[in-house]
Amino acid sequence: MPPCLGLCFGLFRFAVAACVLISLQGAPQAQADTHSKPQTGAAPLKLATWNLEHLADTDGEGCKPRGPEDYERLKAYADQLDADIVAVQEVENATALARVFDPKEWHFEISRRPNETPAPECWHRPGANLITQRTGFASARIILFCPTRSTAPGRITNRSCRSRKRSQALK
Repeated sequence: MPPCLGLCFGLFRFAVAACVLISLQGAPQAQADTHSKPQTGAAPLKLATWNLEHLADTDGEGCKPRGPEDYERLKAYADQLDADIVAVQEVENATALARVFDPKEWHFEISRRPNETPAPECWHRPGANLITQRTGFASARIILFCPTRSTAPGRITNRSCRSRKRSQALK
C-alpha cells in the first residue's frame, strides 16, 4: 500500500475524521522506534468556517444579489484563508461554491436539503425570493492520509508547502 492516500470526504466521513482528529490533539505522541524515519514537511491541518450569506449560483439571484466583482472578492478572501477544510453555511449548491473555490483544487460536499417550494420572499428585498440555503464543506484536494509509526495512528496531515500556492503544490 502506498504511504500516502488521497482523502475524499463525505459528510459522515468528515464528521468521523474531525472527531478523530480532535481526540488525537490531546493524545500523547507514539514513541518513534529506531527504524522509523521522522515525518518531514508535515503541516497542521487548518480548519475554517465561513458563512457566505446567501451564496447563489446565478448573478443577481436571492436575497443578497451578487455580480462577478463580488465573486472575485470572495475568491480573494478564500485564498487568504489558507485553510485545508472550510465548513460553509448559506450556500445554494456546489455550483455556487465553485464560483468561490476552484473545483480543480477543492472538493465539495453540500447537504442534500431539498429546494424550498414555494420559495419564500426575502424580507428586506420585496419581489426577490430566498434561495435554499445549505451547509457543506470545501476540502483541499491535496490533503493526505499518512500513517507512520512515528505519529499517532492514521494522523491526517497536509504535506503542501505553505509558501507555495495550492495550484503550484498540485503540479
